[in-house]
Amino acid sequence: MTGLQERLRTLAPWPFGIVHLIWAILILAGCVALVLMGGGHPPPMIFVPPLLAAGLAGHLLLLGVAWLLARGRARLAAAKAGAPRWPWELVLIAIALGVLAISSIAVAAGESARLRSEPLVWLLFAAVALLHTLAFVFLLLRVGVARHLIAATAAGWGLALALQMGEARDSAERVIGIALIAGLLGIAVYALRSRRVRSALS
Repeated sequence: MTGLQERLRTLAPWPFGIVHLIWAILILAGCVALVLMGGGHPPPMIFVPPLLAAGLAGHLLLLGVAWLLARGRARLAAAKAGAPRWPWELVLIAIALGVLAISSIAVAAGESARLRSEPLVWLLFAAVALLHTLAFVFLLLRVGVARHLIAATAAGWGLALALQMGEARDSAERVIGIALIAGLLGIAVYALRSRRVRSALS
């Protein structure tokens, strides 16, 4: 039993084990709810297989993230005789990048249906998805270039918001937009200049 526990801890270290459990409970609850919803046209039960597939994909994604974190920690420990803990702000950036990467990949996949009619739009979404994914993966691996990719991502979102500022309907929206742009530019500068970030990455 101890060997099995050690394997589980290796595959799903803290807090990934808890996240795996919560994800499994949510998927199971969703499947039960679809079954209990009864009839209809189409019946809700037909969405159970896609939901189970999404649940499996979520578990595989969590395993991949845990593996990348372990690889990055081991690589940095070998290079620096110890891998320092991530500062809390870098943890938040990693979570945000993960969400952005998954969302942008989903959007790019959805836009692939319009690849022939609007190839330039699809290429833009694909490039954004690639940038987010590379920034997320390199950050988990603790590669130094992740700082520049984080800065590029934050600056890119800031530029996108700045281009949308002309459509603001009132002063409140402009103030919120300016604050968001300033925050994104601050993240870009912090990622490039912070010693805490540099020490956490190779």
